[in-house]
Amino acid sequence: MLFLPCLTYLYTMGSRATPGRATDQEGTVSDDYVTMREAQEILGVSNFTVWQMVKTGRLTAYRSGTDRRKKLVRRADLTALQQPQPIDDAPDDTKKAAA
Repeated sequence: MLFLPCLTYLYTMGSRATPGRATDQEGTVSDDYVTMREAQEILGVSNFTVWQMVKTGRLTAYRSGTDRRKKLVRRADLTALQQPQPIDDAPDDTKKAAA
């Protein structure tokens, strides 16, 4: 009997939004942001690595408007991280001579 209100709450929350997806104030799914778990799956890295990216500034984490404990990442930031980056193989002496 004690767990009935909790189960009812979870059932109604599940019908409003898809589990694991970022939601806005009205409970609709937002495609601009993903949860930290989705970010780790998209990038193919561990949870620790995603948090290290946030800590070092490579990713910016946002707090969900409906659940302060839920952290979100912009999908555009993840796409930017997945883009190929140029490799700079020139030794330091060559860089100084060119400048």
